[in-house]
Amino acid sequence: MRWKWISSALVVGLLVMAVGGVAAQSPSVEWDSWNAQITAYNDRSQVDVAATQMINVLSGQLQAGQRDYSQPVDIQSVYFAMNGEQPQELAPGDGPGRYQTYETDGGVILEYQLPTPAQAGDTFVVQINYATQTATPGLIDWYVVPGAHGAPVNSSTVTINFPDGEAPDPSFVRLLETQGSVNDRMVDPALVTEVRTTNAPYTCNTYFVVLSDWTLGNVTLVATLILREPVFDGQAIFPDGNYVYQYDVQAQ
Repeated sequence: MRWKWISSALVVGLLVMAVGGVAAQSPSVEWDSWNAQITAYNDRSQVDVAATQMINVLSGQLQAGQRDYSQPVDIQSVYFAMNGEQPQELAPGDGPGRYQTYETDGGVILEYQLPTPAQAGDTFVVQINYATQTATPGLIDWYVVPGAHGAPVNSSTVTINFPDGEAPDPSFVRLLETQGSVNDRMVDPALVTEVRTTNAPYTCNTYFVVLSDWTLGNVTLVATLILREPVFDGQAIFPDGNYVYQYDVQAQ
């Protein structure tokens, strides 16, 4: 999958990921999702990229992974979460739960080791945050999934955050659908209000809905937020799934 946009952005180099492991049986994997979020700026050449991969281990044992970047990048942080557990930030260095970077042929190689080996049936998420510089002003040339990735990729989504007033024509933009329910009743998306705040390089979307026709007395509301893909909030990765919140309300 390849994306080209005319904007104040960059040519992001071709990425190649090789998933490696040391075990008696060679590991077999698939990407449940391979997503990227790109943030461009109108006052600087830097572009920030948050790449999130959800990997299913089908057989064997997996201990490490590698990403090859064909142009210089500045790796800022790497996060890891196994089987929906709380994400943890990997530290620079050698050994389990750490990552290292190497410069080679004008690019960068990122190698990371899982805190504990992933076994058949496990699913883990890796979030790699990095910055790079504009190679060609006004052009994003981004391979979301490189041709040589070595395993099936079930889905891939790229989100491009443009500077204010510089987004492409709306006909080229696909808005992500937000879904949720209150007391097991699906909320009409048309009733949901979205409030967006930005603190570069992050953008926060807040969604709310106004409820009416309350019954007087004690009311229990069970709200369910449905995430169709992992979400990174700038500090942690939230795996896809249902997030349930219960509120006890005194209506008067």
